[in-house]
Amino acid sequence: MKPSLMPVWVALLGMLALGTGYAAYNVGETVTIDTPQSEDLYLTGETISVQAPVDADLVAAGRDIAILAPVGEDLMAAGETIRLEAPVGDDVRMAGRRLAVNETIGGHWIGAGESVRLGANGRITDWAWLAGRDINIQGRIGPDSRLAGQTITISGQVDGDLTLYASRVVLTSTATIDGNVELHIADPERFDNRANVSGDISLLPVEETEREGPGPDWGVGGGVFGILLTIVTSIVLYLMFPGYLVGAAEQLRASPFKSLGLAIVILIGIPILIVALFFTGLGAVLALTLLAGYLILLLIGGITGQVFLAAQGLKASGRGETAGRWLSVLAIVLAIALINIVQLIPFVGALLTFLLFLLGLGAAMMHLWQRYRGVY
Repeated sequence: MKPSLMPVWVALLGMLALGTGYAAYNVGETVTIDTPQSEDLYLTGETISVQAPVDADLVAAGRDIAILAPVGEDLMAAGETIRLEAPVGDDVRMAGRRLAVNETIGGHWIGAGESVRLGANGRITDWAWLAGRDINIQGRIGPDSRLAGQTITISGQVDGDLTLYASRVVLTSTATIDGNVELHIADPERFDNRANVSGDISLLPVEETEREGPGPDWGVGGGVFGILLTIVTSIVLYLMFPGYLVGAAEQLRASPFKSLGLAIVILIGIPILIVALFFTGLGAVLALTLLAGYLILLLIGGITGQVFLAAQGLKASGRGETAGRWLSVLAIVLAIALINIVQLIPFVGALLTFLLFLLGLGAAMMHLWQRYRGVY
């Protein structure tokens, strides 16, 4: 075990806590929780159904997730379809294709998906920060909420100020907003307002927002939103290419110094080669192709580091040989969360994170080359 990565591995093991009394784990194709749980619960599976109360935190990763019984504290879920039909005592963080909340959330709600819906019986006690293609708010959300989507429809109640980023916004006649509305929209004619708004409505063109920065200022929510996007991307690519990513992570373990050296060459050499090809004129198309591959390799390198970290945590906990696909997915989710926590440590956190990225990048390229030559 490399001393420089010791703090990361120790923290990961603490988060996983497999086999201890601090958390319960359930893994399988179909996972059903039908008995009450008094400790933190971690679930992975194709189909997950929580039918009994969970008094502590709940973390779930799968394709179809249904929360049908109360959750006492935080809920974090990633999947294709996530449905919340029972109250949650504290904060909720979701990422998936279709998100639906039809009950009370005691804290805030951060969600990202293609379709995001708050049903008529849904209530967010604190703020809601949501991003998606279609966002539909039929229930009640708290003050200082921020929504970003292609189409946003609100027919429920907002208890305070509201900020919207959208191509089209519909505030129906049943909507009530007890505060100001700040709307960032390219075409004001695509704003349909029939709501009862107690405060002022400010229409700000999207161009004005873009001059201030690359996108909306989401603050802490933006950071969590970025983490959720990272989790979804990593899970999808891992499920698509598990053999390659596991092999690259094993390559990192076997040859960390070679991986680090190759990564430095890649980071310095490939951009220089791309620029040189562009200047030749005849190599412009090749340069664009190389640039696309380079960006993909950077992404795969980061995910390789995550898979390596997750694998080390599973091995140290005694689950390395027996871990199935979904337990590995859960370990990757926890590794991503841990990486973001480590980044909060001044200087050291950034250094450790960059080191892990470099190791993953070099190992990913080395393993790709070996597979190409038929070594594996």
